Amino acid sequence: WVPVALIQTAMGGTAIESWIDHTSLEAIPAGQVGAKFYRDAVAKFEVKKTAWLAAKAAFEQQVAAAKAAGQPEPAMDASLLKEPEGVKPHMLPSALFNGKVAPLQPFAVRGVLWYQGESNASDTASAKRYGDLLPLLITTWRAAWQDPALPFIVFQLPGYGAGNSKWADWPTLRAQQAATVVRTPGSALVCTIDLGERDNIHPTRKQPVGERAALAARRLIYKDTAVVAEGPRFLKAERSGSEIVLRLSHTGALTTDQSSAPVGVEIAGADGAFTTIAARLTDDALVITPPPASAGAKVTVRYAWANWPDAHVRDASGQPLAPFQTEPL
Repeated sequence: WVPVALIQTAMGGTAIESWIDHTSLEAIPAGQVGAKFYRDAVAKFEVKKTAWLAAKAAFEQQVAAAKAAGQPEPAMDASLLKEPEGVKPHMLPSALFNGKVAPLQPFAVRGVLWYQGESNASDTASAKRYGDLLPLLITTWRAAWQDPALPFIVFQLPGYGAGNSKWADWPTLRAQQAATVVRTPGSALVCTIDLGERDNIHPTRKQPVGERAALAARRLIYKDTAVVAEGPRFLKAERSGSEIVLRLSHTGALTTDQSSAPVGVEIAGADGAFTTIAARLTDDALVITPPPASAGAKVTVRYAWANWPDAHVRDASGQPLAPFQTEPL
């Protein structure tokens, strides 16, 4: 056994924009959106704070005038008791890159474990921008360490929050995380879709997350080809007669938690309205039979596509099939 040191430079409740240097962030439209949001928030705060200071000064003058006239002091408005709160410093664009990443650059590192994304899943537009921001972060960190191949292990967000969660679009952000890994050499995805908790954004099952990260590191960083570093992944969709076959990678002994037919598969036609559809497992695929009404029409299929999804397909090692959505076919 060889000891491995981990440097933790983390802060909860932060957006990815805080972890990217300012010059890089302002160089792409997706980064400019986040930077402008916070600039506008700071400007609004300054207006609010100026008005609060003026009101407080006016009240203090009233108190002084009352004292001078021997009159009772006026009652203080409750809004003057507490100074308005502005944007928290750690939420500002580039703040955490400057404060918690740049100081670490003298250290030699073998790779990065990146677990973040919740704060960028507040709406679909923000979640889609993540598809530009995560590759930018990887590129800029690699440049900071002067290592264009610095390995990145990305944790895909777990299941969390059913119904009208304020973290509105986790499925789209998960898709951006997966797509980034597919496009980025020297990266790996750790699927945690089965390790979340419906009502707790901080899942308590830490050990399985760490174990999967260790497998990914052994394969990606230490080149241990003997380990199975990830669970099944969607490869492609194809029509076969009246069926649609969803081909999967890393197959063999696929099963479900309930030892029954897989759940969480949905299909949509041209109207984009998804409905649940029955599916069956083969050795290397999920197979569905579209309804007769969709014959000859383009359809889209997805699996485990929800904040808190049904996600029960896994391989013999216990790792889950990652959520996916097909292109229209």
